[in-house]
Amino acid sequence: MAKRKTKKPKSGHPARNQSSVVSLNQVKIQRGLDALTLEFTRWYGEGHGALEPAILVLRVVSETLTNYTSLVDLESISDIQVDILVALLESLVAPEDVDVTAQDMEELRTFMSAAWVDFTDFLEETGRWTQDPEELVRLREQLLEDDPSDGLFDARNDDGFEGFPAIFRRELQLELLEMPFLRLARSVLGWCTAKERGNWPQPLDSAFLEQARGAVAADLPEILSAEQASRLINALLVALEEGGIVQLLPGQPAQSTTRAKEFQASEGAGSADAQFDVLDAFLEKYLAPASTPGTELDGAWTLVNLWVVGALSGASEEVNTPRYEEFDADTWETAHHYMQILRGLGLVHEGERYSLPKVVSALLTADLDTNDDDDDLDLDWLGGLDDEENQRPQRTEPYRGPVLQLKLGLRDSKPPIWRRLLIPTDLTLADLHQIIQISFDWADAHLHEFRTGGRRGATYGPANPYSEVDHFEGDVLISEVLSKEKDKLDYSYDFGDDWRVRIDVEKVVEADGGHLPRCTGGRRMAPMEDSGGMYGWESKLEILADPAHPEHDEVREWLEDMGLDPEYGPDPSEFSGDFINEAFEGIF
Repeated sequence: MAKRKTKKPKSGHPARNQSSVVSLNQVKIQRGLDALTLEFTRWYGEGHGALEPAILVLRVVSETLTNYTSLVDLESISDIQVDILVALLESLVAPEDVDVTAQDMEELRTFMSAAWVDFTDFLEETGRWTQDPEELVRLREQLLEDDPSDGLFDARNDDGFEGFPAIFRRELQLELLEMPFLRLARSVLGWCTAKERGNWPQPLDSAFLEQARGAVAADLPEILSAEQASRLINALLVALEEGGIVQLLPGQPAQSTTRAKEFQASEGAGSADAQFDVLDAFLEKYLAPASTPGTELDGAWTLVNLWVVGALSGASEEVNTPRYEEFDADTWETAHHYMQILRGLGLVHEGERYSLPKVVSALLTADLDTNDDDDDLDLDWLGGLDDEENQRPQRTEPYRGPVLQLKLGLRDSKPPIWRRLLIPTDLTLADLHQIIQISFDWADAHLHEFRTGGRRGATYGPANPYSEVDHFEGDVLISEVLSKEKDKLDYSYDFGDDWRVRIDVEKVVEADGGHLPRCTGGRRMAPMEDSGGMYGWESKLEILADPAHPEHDEVREWLEDMGLDPEYGPDPSEFSGDFINEAFEGIF
């Protein structure tokens, strides 16, 4: 039985860390959750039809387990004692500095219970629940009491921040009120609405922006150049207008709206909504890719957005990490400079890694535009690896054209690792990339490319600034490169680990009315992501099989960091076509 610690927890709730001391146990649990982020997000999106709440669910789980481990030792993310977890969720106490009602606290309990329902479903469906199955049933029954999850996230998506529990909204607002960003935004608002300002020029000229820089200089980050300060102020002016705080009409004085008073206030639901809206509009404007693709600034903002996405998904970038070879030294330095600007605004935390405040994370992971008919979060503008061409509608009519029977063989694997698939020819190479990722249980976290005709042949890949290919894969149908028996195509993924898949057309058949794409056969488990290539993967399997090996404990720790329990795997002989087909049916 786990040893109970004598430390008494502070008043509060599991969405707050209870101690400044981080135990090795907590670090291990957090690493395990970080390793699950991509898989959980994909799983959540397939089941719920939306990605945006997934990161919030993981955050609730992470911070709940942080408090759990301050009471009881926890060996893995599924080593949960049901009664303790339920008691922890039920015994929430409001922080002393937040005035909330009993209804607010009940809403928060509902919010957190709903998150845990989703997470326990994920543990069960992916085989990660290692305790008695009856305990999982008991946990879910207690979490689902009175249907706490019914409509929770749907309401939040429809109502913007009003859908969050009041205590959570207040916590985010308190964080925002302390940010230099809000102080600067209020200064810019005061400057542009002053009576002596005169009529508003359109477009804003350099002299006008220089005047603004001088007026709000005390609130600007010190490291800004004049050009950077002008860009920042311009983004703030756009955000204030889009947030409904001020009207900036050409040839007329700037007019503050009735919402401006709410924006300047420190309390009340209206003040929170106004401040959230301005920050949301600012992030969208300021983090948007540069308007001159291919320039140094464009490359720097690509890096900035990648680091923001990494922090959002729990994979925070180290500030002093070695430079990626894809980016030259000037671009790398410029990107870090812009991250320092974001730090100066309080939009990125100080520390050894680029992590985000909760309010920034919440805004970037939730669709807060209540007037937008599209409830799905679009992270493409953040510069992530997912491309627009990968988002395709599911079929409404059965496919009736020719079908390729493909064999996907992982090169250098002994014994062979392969998959046999039936693929419709009207899909694109971007779709085929997604099919390969699912077939080998990879996380689509690295660069990739297709190649025809050997080393000197044409290359196909995603449209991003650090992938140099001849053709955009989203514009190329599979039938353009694979159409008849014995046609071949090469696929490379993660140029560090160097996973290479040979794709052979075994035959062309007619559609049989079944779901496509479809896996009809295969052998052996694919190597895990980031395992060091075939040699590294095989070495890790050998070390895991030998408890006396000097690196045995190190490899076990790596496996735990990747989200697997070493006691139950990996099993290199394992293969499940059903698992692959279930994933296909959820996407295609």
